[in-house]
Amino acid sequence: MERGRIIPLIYGYLVCLAAIITVLISVGNFVKAGFWLFDPIRAEDFSFSGAGRDLTSPIAYKQSMLLFPPGTATQTAGSLSEEELRQAYEDAKSEKIATVRLRAWQLITQAGLLTFLAAGLFISHWRWLGKLRQEGYAAV
Repeated sequence: MERGRIIPLIYGYLVCLAAIITVLISVGNFVKAGFWLFDPIRAEDFSFSGAGRDLTSPIAYKQSMLLFPPGTATQTAGSLSEEELRQAYEDAKSEKIATVRLRAWQLITQAGLLTFLAAGLFISHWRWLGKLRQEGYAAV
């Protein structure tokens, strides 16, 4: 086959391959974001003000405060009343949930746009390759 006739085929198939890989990566991101939305407390840590604190329960939060007291706070977990500790826990928990939800929706939006663009590229190039095959560009 002539070199000038194979280059368009290689280009078309490479674009289709890149589109398929992009969609596969986006599917992984959809799944990750779904897990984040399902259980934001156990999602990976996103540098929020309660970083390093166990937010699964108030007791776990208190234990993590005792083990790793905040460096800038004037009070430690042992000197906080139960009500103050509960309020600190609720504040940290609500902040993490809001942060995780925002990141999850950002990831879903990004993955959705990439999937849409990759699907468009794949469909247009696959149709173009079909026309090339009909014109006799098929590889021998």
